[in-house]
Order: sequence, then C-alpha cells, then structure tokens
Amino acid sequence: MSFEPQFRYRRRWVRWIVAGILVVAFTAGALTWLHGQRDGTAAPSPAPTTATAPTATPTAGRVANGCLGGAAITAQTVLTAQQQAQLDDVGAAEFAATFDRWAGSDESLPPADEVPVVLKAITAPDAIETVTGLPARFEELGAPEEREGPAATTEGGGYFIESSTDDEVVVSVLLMVPEVTNQAGQMWAQGATYTLDRSTGVWLLKDFSASREVSDLKSIAQPFAGSC
Repeated sequence: MSFEPQFRYRRRWVRWIVAGILVVAFTAGALTWLHGQRDGTAAPSPAPTTATAPTATPTAGRVANGCLGGAAITAQTVLTAQQQAQLDDVGAAEFAATFDRWAGSDESLPPADEVPVVLKAITAPDAIETVTGLPARFEELGAPEEREGPAATTEGGGYFIESSTDDEVVVSVLLMVPEVTNQAGQMWAQGATYTLDRSTGVWLLKDFSASREVSDLKSIAQPFAGSC
C-alpha cells in the first residue's frame, strides 16, 4: 500500500498552519502599533547622544605687583596693601613684599611709632613668637624716630609660593638693596619667608621663622610685575 498521498496531504496542512500563525502575528503587531500611535504611547526614540564639551585650558595666572599699597615705605602703605591684596596666592606675595619693604633690615628699621600700629593690624591671633616678639626686637635694635639707612626694593626681586591651603599661604620674597653691595660687588639681596593667614578675610602674619637661601631664591623666584 502506498502512503504518498497521505504524506503530501499532511505537509500541505503544515504549510497552511505556519502561514496562518504568521498572518496572526503580523496582524497583532500592526494593531498594537496603530493603538500606540492613537493614544500617544508609541515607543520612545533612542535618546540623542550628548557630546562632552572639552575642558578649558587654564590661562596663565596674574603676576604679583611688587608695589602694592604705594611706593612710600610707611605704616599706611602696609595697611593699604593689606586691604588691597586679593585673598589668593598672588595677593599673599604682594602683601608680603610690601611688609618686607616696610620691615627693612638691621640697617634700615621702621620708625618706632609705626611698629605698634602695623603689628596690631596684621598679627594673626595664633601668631608665634617670631611675630609677637617683633616689638621687642625692633626696640632692641633701636628703631629710630625716622627711617634711616638704605631701603630695599622689589625691583630685581621676586617671590616663590612655598605652599598654599584654604587658610594659609607660605611665600618667600626676594628684595634688593641697591645702595649696598656684597664682597663680589653685586647688589645686596635679602630674602624672607612668611606664613600668612587669610581665614578672617584679610592677610594676617602668623610666622616668618622659616627661610630660604638667597641664592636658591634667586634661581626660583618669579619676578614682580611692578616694583618700587
């Protein structure tokens, strides 16, 4: 007996069943799409890709003015510089330079009556003995009624930021004394390192016990933008 007709009959039904399934699936998908279009719930489009903006390259910072507060070497110059100096690292260098010009050296001391005025205004509450002991030090050295001796200048000098935190900046300043030369006939240079506090909104002197060798400071110091 031959089974050929039955076999073909069954295969024809298989094709019809598969075709029917495909038609039903297609119809269901089309109806779902139409329903979504009508009630506004169509599948969202892929989110657009947002390009990341390049990071801006920082511009070069400003350079400290070596004559902040004015060219005069007086108590008022220091107080003016304290008010004018910005509370950034450069401002610390500017204030330190003005104070250093005023403080002078053993050969050029500030007038005795200016010492308490300046130190009362700029001494930090937690200043160490190197600062709190300055009045006695100036008195010991014999601060005159009027400034005497060669004055230091920021011309040819510079500064170096040793460290910086939210509250404090440690800065070294280099000043020159044109009227004095060393044994090699070179202009005399003096350096000092100051720890300045800015937490109160103005620059206050906390310490200046640290120091750098002048020769070292000459090689690393940033020259002042202006000088006097």
